[in-house]
Amino acid sequence: MKVFTVDKIATLLFVGLSAHTALAVTVNLGTPGNAASWLITGGGASLAPAFPLNCTSGEVGCISTSSNGFSTGTLVTGFSVSNSGYWYADNTFTIPAGATNVALSFSGLAGDDRVVLELNGTIIGNVCCASGLVYGNGIMMLNGVSYVNPFDFTNVLSGTVTTGFVIGGTNTLRLIENNTNALLNSSALNVNFSAVDQENAGVTATLTYTPGIPATPAPSSLLLIAVGILALLGWAAARRRHRVA
Repeated sequence: MKVFTVDKIATLLFVGLSAHTALAVTVNLGTPGNAASWLITGGGASLAPAFPLNCTSGEVGCISTSSNGFSTGTLVTGFSVSNSGYWYADNTFTIPAGATNVALSFSGLAGDDRVVLELNGTIIGNVCCASGLVYGNGIMMLNGVSYVNPFDFTNVLSGTVTTGFVIGGTNTLRLIENNTNALLNSSALNVNFSAVDQENAGVTATLTYTPGIPATPAPSSLLLIAVGILALLGWAAARRRHRVA
């Protein structure tokens, strides 16, 4: 007969708890259905929740500085129609210490007119322009002050990133939008918001990671282990009494 000692029982319970802890976590970081998590800065706005929008070219789930994508809509807090044509939207998230297998997958990067996607300040995607993809050297304002000139538009609309994360800290996914009112001109200057020129950006993005297993069980886990041990010991004692009887 196989005998389960207290140590063996505790080990089995802890292994089970650890396996449960190690289940992969999935987090939606994209703009579809998630507009309020994206905070807009630029044009007078500062960390203002974005409006959800169906983009001009038919994509569902973009964000904008106004309720209809044009200057005629309700603007996000602080935003001015006389903005420079530049703004960015941040979605911040944390990754717990000890996490492994961290990956960010994105697709459907789009916007009007030029958009760059950054992870913690590193460009991971870009698109130009609103009415059709344009490749090669253009210009892109990334800091609200000056243009990167030339900027190489490679139209990376999707991909998976596995590096560049802050494990155990705060991370930022950023969409940078340049409004030009020049739908296929990758070198056009930014222009102010208007009633006939939409401003928007969008991307689908999913973060996945495996949580780290703590070096020692948390108090709640220890309590669960203790309860499990007592229950199993009680069951074993009852079986022995039953055999003796």
